[in-house]
Amino acid sequence: MFRETGDQSLIGSVLTHLGFTFLFQGDLERAKATSEEAAVMLREQKHLSYLADALNNLGWVALLRGDSERARALMIAEANKSGQPDVYFVSGYPPALDILREQLKDLETPYVASIVAPSISDRMELFEGDWYTDSDLAHDEFKRRFERKYPNTRFATHMMPYAYDSFNILVQAFESGKDPVEYVRGVTSYKGEAGEITKEPESGNFRSRPAVWAINSGRPELVKR
Repeated sequence: MFRETGDQSLIGSVLTHLGFTFLFQGDLERAKATSEEAAVMLREQKHLSYLADALNNLGWVALLRGDSERARALMIAEANKSGQPDVYFVSGYPPALDILREQLKDLETPYVASIVAPSISDRMELFEGDWYTDSDLAHDEFKRRFERKYPNTRFATHMMPYAYDSFNILVQAFESGKDPVEYVRGVTSYKGEAGEITKEPESGNFRSRPAVWAINSGRPELVKR
């Protein structure tokens, strides 16, 4: 079984910012329509319970952040519907992300997977042993050099290698003596700190190969590229 926690689209982000911890498994289109309808009630009545009830009826498990007992009861009931899931796919932003993972730990859920999310957690120890996909990092020294220079700034693997490589492509463009715009448009491959990034000719979007990471001793660790 694979059960998705959160959502790849904007719904998960919207609910997180509204103060929800949530699970999703249901009709996404109906959920969108109902959540939009509920948002009107939310603005008019200035409370969240209507939205929570509406989403619960559609297959979401939605609850206010402070209601930990109800969270536990709902998650146990959800997990028992069709047996224990093999893996929960978790997405969101702190603090809701961390609250959700803590609740899953309370249920002794064995496996959690994600895309990037554990690396932005404020409590990475909660995700110990969990794996997720993120950008590749060609050279570990790049991250170590960054952390030495900016010890109070978290290294964002899904952003910083690309920013560094993009800057270097621009430097090369200006140093080439050619029109910088035409130079950048003509680049179809570049090997840098994000590994090799490529794009189709005449295309504007570079692509890169993702890697598998895990939280080990409270820190992100590259598992497989």
